[in-house]
Amino acid sequence: MKIIDDKGITHEVPSYLIPKVKKIISSMPIYHVGQRFRVPQLEPTDTYMLCQVRPNEVTLIHLGSANRWREPINVKAPNAITKEEFEKIAGTEYKFELVE
Repeated sequence: MKIIDDKGITHEVPSYLIPKVKKIISSMPIYHVGQRFRVPQLEPTDTYMLCQVRPNEVTLIHLGSANRWREPINVKAPNAITKEEFEKIAGTEYKFELVE
């Protein structure tokens, strides 16, 4: 496995470290409040926004109807949401795609 550091240098990861590296990478913040998402399997034009509804509580809100996707989830930092936290917010039954 190869990884690229913040300076753009490629490093080879020894096989015994791969599980640890994957765990660290999966826990890194990748989402933040204000990002928009779509669920192509349901309605490709519907857009949801990641919103903070209470201190450290985040949910996805439909921009057309203002309805919540599900109940808010407590997160450590609304501007640094991990993949695991996002899966709790969005669930796993549908794939949310980030709108760039």
